[in-house]
Amino acid sequence: MVSFRSASTYLAIKLAVKNQQYTGEVQGILTYQQGKVLRLQEWLHGQNETLLGSYGYSDSSNDIPLLSAVCLAYVVNPDQRLKQYANQQGWEMVCWKNVK
Repeated sequence: MVSFRSASTYLAIKLAVKNQQYTGEVQGILTYQQGKVLRLQEWLHGQNETLLGSYGYSDSSNDIPLLSAVCLAYVVNPDQRLKQYANQQGWEMVCWKNVK
């Protein structure tokens, strides 16, 4: 994904390696739910940046912490829980899929 989008930086889980082989374990904070926010804040701190003026996009209720942390949250094709939460928060919601 990073090379496809020409991104120079990404946040992802850290996989444990032993004897030059992946162990199946993960290290550190997972980039999942609140952990995604923590990892992002760590990275931003290292860049001397903040979330001021930030945008967030998601389709999953797992990203409620991230969407709550950004300045402008957008919900795209949300799952049911995220849809309900987004309505309560007044977040903009868009649908990019065909409805049958």
